Formats: sequence, C-alpha cells, structure tokens
Amino acid sequence: MRRNQAYRFGAPVGLAIACVLIVGGCATVPDGQGPGVAAASATPGDPMERFNRRMFGGGQGFDRALIQPLVRGYQRLVPAPIRRAVHNLLQNADEPLVAANDLLQARFAPAAKSTARFVANTTVGIGGLFDPATPAGLPHHDNDFGVTLGRYGFGPGAYLFVPVVGPTTVRDAVGAGVDYVLDPLSWLRFRNAKTVGAVRTTLSLADARLEAEEDLRALEASAADPYATLRSAYLQSRAFEIKGPGSELDALPDLPSPPAPVDPRPPEPAPGAASEPAPEPKA
Repeated sequence: MRRNQAYRFGAPVGLAIACVLIVGGCATVPDGQGPGVAAASATPGDPMERFNRRMFGGGQGFDRALIQPLVRGYQRLVPAPIRRAVHNLLQNADEPLVAANDLLQARFAPAAKSTARFVANTTVGIGGLFDPATPAGLPHHDNDFGVTLGRYGFGPGAYLFVPVVGPTTVRDAVGAGVDYVLDPLSWLRFRNAKTVGAVRTTLSLADARLEAEEDLRALEASAADPYATLRSAYLQSRAFEIKGPGSELDALPDLPSPPAPVDPRPPEPAPGAASEPAPEPKA
C-alpha cells in the first residue's frame, strides 16, 4: 500500500477538500459549544475529532456503496497484467516528484536512484509500462513535500479525514498542493490536458484503493475503533517516513476497547460442589 496508508492523498482536489474541512470543522465545533466537544478535543493532534468521525462514518458508507463495487469491477474486468502496467505507469509518473523532494531534503543518493529509475523505466520500460529498474536494484520509494516540511521541522498540524481520499494532516494537505505545483505533468499544456489529469487522479485513487483492500477489510473486521486505528497507523507511518526508525508518536494511542458486558444472572455452582441443605420445615 502506498505510504502504508489506506488511501493516496490526491492534489489538487485533496488540498481543496482539506481547506474546506479546516474552515467547516472550525465552524462545526466552536470552542466551548455543543455536546461532546471536550471529548472530541481530548485527543492531542485531532482537535476536530467529532467532525472527522462524522466524515469517516460517511466515507465508510460511501465506500461500501460506490467505491468498493467500482474497484472490484475494475479488478474483475481488467486483467492483472494490464492493472500491473497501469500501476507501473502511475508510479513512474511520480518518480520526478520523488527525486525533487529527495533533493530538497539533501538526500542525494536516493535522488540519484529515483532519477536513474525514471530514466530506465521510461526508456527500457516503454514509458513506464514495465518496471525493469526494480530487479536491477533500483526499487521505488515514496517521498513528498509533506515529508520535506516535516524534515525541516514543521509539525503535522490538525489531523483530517477526507472521504474517498482518506487521512491527512494540515501539513500534508499543504504538501499535496506544493507537490501539484512541482509535478512536471502539471506544467504541460496540451489539448485535453485536464482530461488526462482527471484520468490520472482517478486511476491513482483506484489503484491505491485496490492495493489497500486487504488492509481495509482487516481494519473493519478486527479493530475495536477503526477510526482511531487508522488515525494512529497513518500518523505513525508519516512520523517514520520523516524521522526514520525509532520515531514514536507522542500522544495518539488507540482508544481502549469497550468493557465486556456484565451477565446479570448469578454464577452457577461449580460441578461437584456441595449445596447447602434446604431448611427443615417448622413443626
């Protein structure tokens, strides 16, 4: 799964929705008003938890009603080799952006590998439909401007959940907008450029959602609180990408499981236990 998360955050649509969420969330849950505000603000890093949980619930319903059938239809109708070629093509289109962020972070060796990977897959791999770079020792790695901001000391800001595109933070939303500006494909001006961009974004979301299918099923089936589990997994993954091994999330533990229901019936006596004799009737 890309970035070890359930969804891929897409720009510029994702940035626009995130900005709406920032404004809408502040208007929905003002300080000191409304039931449950104290509980919603109790989780550090998630000041709009009440609003985010509503978005998460609505997103799950929309996912089950529309996204899952579309993605599974794509999986059934499109042969696996073509899906793999689409995945390779989309990944190769991201390589210049990965290399640019590697350079911004002064990570020159990964930047050189990303550049060599892009050249190899664009030429030998026929525009990126095939991936000869990975078996040649040049595997893909993710990078984006949200990570760049984090490496320069910018905090994540408020956590946000955007239906369809998934979890993000204010920092990652801003990073998505910058990534869109840095993306060489956004500079090109040709006929039907907007259509090509929309197709790319749609295929990227479908590809990422298909890769995340197994993890999402496990999340829904086993997590006591899927929202908190997804939030924790996303934030810890981003912290790992920024700080590397050994990084820890300071204060976003998973919410505790609800207590087991109490059986109102009295406990049955153990097998073989002596029972008290019934009182003798009075004369």
